[in-house]
Amino acid sequence: MLSTVRNLSIRTYDMIHHNMKESMRQYVKCTGEMAYVNLLLNLESYTDASGEICQEKKVLYKLISGLHSSISIHIAADYLLDKTTKLCGTNPDLMYGRVLQYLEHVRNLYFTYLFVLRVVTKVKYNLERAEYDTGNPEEDLKA
Repeated sequence: MLSTVRNLSIRTYDMIHHNMKESMRQYVKCTGEMAYVNLLLNLESYTDASGEICQEKKVLYKLISGLHSSISIHIAADYLLDKTTKLCGTNPDLMYGRVLQYLEHVRNLYFTYLFVLRVVTKVKYNLERAEYDTGNPEEDLKA
């Protein structure tokens, strides 16, 4: 599934790169899997970005849905079961009702997990080299 995230960005790049008219190439700089389009030079009359934007909206929707599912699961995992005794615990009915009964929500949760995992994997070296200042030297060593 991790390759799916990579393939999505490659497909987006290919769509931009191969479907662009020759006259528009001067306004676009492509590097690797990314493309920069100067929208001030590329007038609204022709952007050829309908497929790209549609894909980006789908990815954004999946990420937001996955984050929403994650938040719902965390709420259900530590739910206030009894106000008077302040007893907290899992609420499987809430978890099922908000996330698990919807296959798309579960898939989007998984997609978001893989997306974040891929980003963290890519920036791991930079995260390890970064200096952290929490205001507590003991916590800084843990970070």
